[in-house]
Amino acid sequence: TAHDIDEAILNYKHPLPVVFVQLLMSVGVHLGVSVLHFSHGSAIGIVQMGFTDYLVIVPILLTITALPIAPAGWGVGELAYTKLLPDVFGVSWSMALALSIVSRIVQLAWSLLGGVFLITGGHKISPKELMHEIEEAEHEMTEAAE
Repeated sequence: TAHDIDEAILNYKHPLPVVFVQLLMSVGVHLGVSVLHFSHGSAIGIVQMGFTDYLVIVPILLTITALPIAPAGWGVGELAYTKLLPDVFGVSWSMALALSIVSRIVQLAWSLLGGVFLITGGHKISPKELMHEIEEAEHEMTEAAE
């Protein structure tokens, strides 16, 4: 929504601390996703690729998969995996496809766990509590920037 975009832009008013924290968070996510792909690849028998190969190729694959061409990137991601992994690393087409599907199934499983939490009505925060949390976060960011 427009409010979310405004909020994201306003976060950059105090660039150094906010950008540094977000950079650290993105590195953590990148490492986590690469570790998952590495473990999936190792589990299905992809031996041609080392961990550093995954660090390089996984963000590229996920960026291609995120292109809004097909629902949830299905088909687009599989094409990217089956084209790049065999051409760049010598992984067989079937292993590349298996890695794509296994990674998506694991992602889907984790998402479904979140859905269960949502359906069972986990802790719900009131609008008043939410505004209080936002005000506290803004106050902390202002103090960190000073």
